[in-house]
Amino acid sequence: MMTIFSNMQTSEWVTLCLGIAAFGTAIWSNVIAHRALRTSGEQKLAEFRKEWIENLRTHFAEFVAATYSRAAAQRRIDVFAKKNVQLAREWREKYMQFTEEMQRHRSYIRLCLNLKEKAHETLIEMMEKYTKEKLDLASRDPELHELAQAAIKKEWDELKSKFPSSKRTTKTK
Repeated sequence: MMTIFSNMQTSEWVTLCLGIAAFGTAIWSNVIAHRALRTSGEQKLAEFRKEWIENLRTHFAEFVAATYSRAAAQRRIDVFAKKNVQLAREWREKYMQFTEEMQRHRSYIRLCLNLKEKAHETLIEMMEKYTKEKLDLASRDPELHELAQAAIKKEWDELKSKFPSSKRTTKTK
């Protein structure tokens, strides 16, 4: 082996060194590209997760709004039941629309949450009670909001722990 290197001319040494340098550069470029691809994939996953969390929050807020609207419709049905049957029918129709809206948002939230987690299961059970029964939201509102906020905060914390570079860009009050 020594004879191969000892018989090499300067131009051959330069060619060999350039070949080794090119090979090393190719390997290093591959390592950097792989890291960049992995980082890019993690950032994209973090963006999807942020969007998912924001959608979850929006659907929860819309569920609560529909619940309040349905309760208001029920009060109007009760008021107009004997005084104005036509208005009572109109409000009954709105009541059904709000119920459907609640069911749609509850279904979306249910699909987003992990029902194996006790807090998520409790939140969904409470939302199902509001959808199926005529419950007064005002009396249970803080509990419902606390459960939803805890579920959303847990998801944010998990996102930040898995993807430290994906800090929340919007502040909530």
